[in-house]
Amino acid sequence: MKANLLNINKIFTDRIFRIPDYQRGYAWTNKQLKDFWNDLRQLESGKNHYVGVLTLEDVSESVYSNWNDDLWIIESKSFSPYYIVDGQQRLTTSILLLQAILEFNKDNRKLNYSTPAEIKKRFIFDSKDDGISRSYIFGYEKDNPSYEFLKTKIFNEKSDFENLDQDTIYTLNLLNAKSFFIERLTKLSFEEVEDIFKKITQNFLFNIYSMSDDIDVYITFETMNNRGKQLSILELLKNRLIFLSTKLKCDTSDCCGLMNLYT
Repeated sequence: MKANLLNINKIFTDRIFRIPDYQRGYAWTNKQLKDFWNDLRQLESGKNHYVGVLTLEDVSESVYSNWNDDLWIIESKSFSPYYIVDGQQRLTTSILLLQAILEFNKDNRKLNYSTPAEIKKRFIFDSKDDGISRSYIFGYEKDNPSYEFLKTKIFNEKSDFENLDQDTIYTLNLLNAKSFFIERLTKLSFEEVEDIFKKITQNFLFNIYSMSDDIDVYITFETMNNRGKQLSILELLKNRLIFLSTKLKCDTSDCCGLMNLYT
């Protein structure tokens, strides 16, 4: 298992991602979205923010050879296919924010010197046959109800099916998150939105783990989500206060005194 600290610009270089069926759908609600948004807004220029762990599993050829819509980008462009074992909520949120930024940018202005078409090609979909056939860079497995919803209601693409109505609590969460970001972006200037785009693509860092074939992915998923003891409220509060003390303009003795109260 190898670990690297990467932003999503680098994570999405020559890779496509799928959320496997054993994963739950998108579960974040306004509480988590507000925290994510506040982390972005409060991040100082030139600083990086650690988002968390992103654990990936290589998709075997026997599996991706059945991905009819994606086989061309894997074989012709040498994109590497991955399942997301852990970290899908944070990565999905990042993609939802990028889509919201694209929709905010109605004048198709460049964002940090990238055109909307370039941003879509890197994070949303690549295409062949003059745009007729598309491979989505990030998404769910095709038999998951969230697959079509993400494609049609989030990315605003046409459906391959008629009268498909499989809304779930997870798909509603996807739509709510997109609406949450759009509502906040509309309150900002273009320059502020461009700053948000820069932060989410360059300054939010994931710790990337790539799993080898000798590790049981199902046991790994269970261990990550159903093992260990969660931090107490007091432990979380202590960490938050120590963080805030680093932002306060106080002399060393005052800040040390504040931290000592909670250690």
